[in-house]
Amino acid sequence: MTTRSLGGQRKAVSEAKNKAYTEMYKRLETKEGEHGMFKNAKARERRRQDIGVLKFIKSEDGRVLVKENDIRKREEVQRALKRIGRVKAVD
Repeated sequence: MTTRSLGGQRKAVSEAKNKAYTEMYKRLETKEGEHGMFKNAKARERRRQDIGVLKFIKSEDGRVLVKENDIRKREEVQRALKRIGRVKAVD
């Protein structure tokens, strides 16, 4: 690539961005545009919350379990203890 062709590409990208931003601001001045802005903000917030949802539990010795297999094994043990009862499990 030559410097000349790279400069032309940068200019084209800059012009496209300016055009897109101009259209966006014109659209935001309308009632529908304002509604769309809030709709986008809500969608962005939901995506952010989905990333933050992690499943983890603590093992008997206090270590945090994050791997799916470890969590599944721990849940099976907890279900078995609940089924047979705590008093019988301790005896």
